[in-house]
Amino acid sequence: MNITPTPESSRPGALDAVVSSFEAAWQRVVQLMFKGPHANFVGWATWGLVSLLAAATGGSFPGGGGSWGGPPRGHESLDSVAEFRDVLMPYLPLILLGFLLVVGLVIAWLFIQSRFRIVLLENVLAGRPRIRQVFGATARAGNAYFRFELFFAVAALVVILVPVLLIWAGTIRDGLSGASIPGASVVGTLLLTIIWVVPVVIGMAVIDWFAYDLVLPYLYRGNSGIAAAFGDAWRTTQERPVAVLVFLMARFLVGFAAGLAMMLVFCLSCFVWGLPMALAIGLVAATVAVPWLCILTVPLALLLFLAVAWIISTITAPVVVFHRAWSWSFLATIDPHVPALAAPDERLPDNLSE
Repeated sequence: MNITPTPESSRPGALDAVVSSFEAAWQRVVQLMFKGPHANFVGWATWGLVSLLAAATGGSFPGGGGSWGGPPRGHESLDSVAEFRDVLMPYLPLILLGFLLVVGLVIAWLFIQSRFRIVLLENVLAGRPRIRQVFGATARAGNAYFRFELFFAVAALVVILVPVLLIWAGTIRDGLSGASIPGASVVGTLLLTIIWVVPVVIGMAVIDWFAYDLVLPYLYRGNSGIAAAFGDAWRTTQERPVAVLVFLMARFLVGFAAGLAMMLVFCLSCFVWGLPMALAIGLVAATVAVPWLCILTVPLALLLFLAVAWIISTITAPVVVFHRAWSWSFLATIDPHVPALAAPDERLPDNLSE
């Protein structure tokens, strides 16, 4: 790919860097998805599939709710931990099998997501949506990013779950023993959980943003692994802290606005994805009514749900391409070692690692 490093003397200030990179990303999206040679149905579908597999369409923090109905009473209660163990033990093999299956699926999804985030970046830089030609060529960077994502996921679970379990240990113990649990105690425990979980989740979201927007481009360019990429991104942040902070705030605001726009598009495009979604729900209902039909209905329902996700991802693909191009353009404006976006290249770039 014919690219030239940005001269240090021409680097703009913080606000100018964010604005100019925004404009460059917008031009890139228009060029790739609306005016270029690949601005067609196949091109959009490929962008949508890559965005879907990269899980780059955005999302929100997981949440949930419930109510505390007080400790169990009468014959419905579990009188002791031993009784609870006796109830649980017959189902233990099935529980372990389900747990291992979920863990395996999560690891597989993290692998696919990590690899396709590198594929998405390469496609944005090359100006051409491809999968087969790029997936193997970006294996080095993709595998390194996967190892980071796996470590980050495990660390997140440990940092969140272990303190939460310690906070709730007394309440759980009292509940299993059938002891009375005051409502004030439950409220206090819940407040402690919120005080711990909310800041941790926000901090991890910032780390994940930092890795995706700033670290991943350095990982793609270099040959030294994820640790060196984090070092390069942190060096750039230390050199231009105000610019990075302004970019973070701009990304948040633009991401929020883009999320609202995507919701609007989602609603307006219901005539496209509504039919396959209705068919998938109908298959689920048929399975509940006639369980033996699951051999046919479950695979068909999964395919229909995948089709709906692909359709929605294709419709919202310009947002994903824009965000990916924006972060690269921003780095190119504040770091002279990161090349600016070049004209779309119709061939496989020479800088891909085999």
